[in-house]
Amino acid sequence: MRHNDYKDGLHLSLPDRKKEKQHIHLLIIPSIILVITSVLLLLIPEARYGTEALCNRLFDASEAVNRYAYTRFSVSASQTSGLAIIFLAIMGISWIAIVFACPSCLPALLTAVGLSAGQAYLGLALPWWALIPIYGMLAIRMMRGLKTQSIMAFCLMVLILTAGILLAWPGVDEATEAASERVRDALGHPAAASADGVGAAEETAIRETRHVNSQSLLEGSGEAEPDQSYRLVTVEEQQISMPRWVDYVKIGLLLLLAIAALVLPFLPFAAMNARRKKALETRAAFDAEDNSTAICAMFRHVMRYLNTAGNEPNLLFSGAVENLSNSLPETYRNRCRACVSIFEEAAYSDHPLPASAREQVRDLLNETEALLYDKAGLRQRLRLRYGECLHL
Repeated sequence: MRHNDYKDGLHLSLPDRKKEKQHIHLLIIPSIILVITSVLLLLIPEARYGTEALCNRLFDASEAVNRYAYTRFSVSASQTSGLAIIFLAIMGISWIAIVFACPSCLPALLTAVGLSAGQAYLGLALPWWALIPIYGMLAIRMMRGLKTQSIMAFCLMVLILTAGILLAWPGVDEATEAASERVRDALGHPAAASADGVGAAEETAIRETRHVNSQSLLEGSGEAEPDQSYRLVTVEEQQISMPRWVDYVKIGLLLLLAIAALVLPFLPFAAMNARRKKALETRAAFDAEDNSTAICAMFRHVMRYLNTAGNEPNLLFSGAVENLSNSLPETYRNRCRACVSIFEEAAYSDHPLPASAREQVRDLLNETEALLYDKAGLRQRLRLRYGECLHL
């Protein structure tokens, strides 16, 4: 039985359709659980009040370390939160299942952005030993489809960065900070006493000078002495508070900066994942059940390799093969000429081709990759792999 279902012009085999249906089933179940749990959390008063009590505790923790002010929910201080914690745990597990079951990387990206925005808004952050695994798992999820070596390299990079941060910025040591405060206080007392004495003497001199000046100007002869020194008294400028919209602009800019700091490190991995997905979709037709379809797809891929390597792209395949570079081996050019005839027969005839013809074109594709990729320089490899998306 043949399956000629096409998506974006590419052949999808039956195992691919089964995998896609399996992903959909794995995505539907946690989505239903998430929706049901959310509805129960809103409808059951005990769970709803427990959630409000948890929010109040979160506000208390934020105000303890920040100069924030929140509007509390009107719930009793003795309100229990056990049922709310159970529902929230089920919702969290369901969302994690959705993140790892969804074919798209969007849920993982939304999770990372939401987690960062929530921590920035509350002024609270999870400890580093929790943040690194969370963001690391989200990054690995966004790199789905990459090789195991790439994932291991990413994990190693995260561990190296973590060790470097801990060594360069180990944090605040309470004993060292307390000793530093005591030294600063001890050094500050003599300076403060000296400054107080000078300030008091100077203030007395200012008051005396003002008194003498006022007496000389208003009493006696009413004339001031020519050499009388006057002190210029300035009024300290008052700080004018900024408008409220400036605070909102600052908050918006800080949130955008936090989102950018979160998203930018993942962009290279998202681009790599998109590149690999495109390459896999291109190669999906190589395993088509119909030999003619697979032969046409593989030979077109061979010609894309040759065009990228400098072959004339505006010629027919037969003419392009005849004009191959002399730097390629003669045996390879002979195989290309033989495969051109196979391609033309597969593309323009209706009779089925044997499996041997398919394997002959596949051998040509493997040899082309070995010649043009394995022996190419770094720049050409990057172009073939990431620019043209020809190589996995």
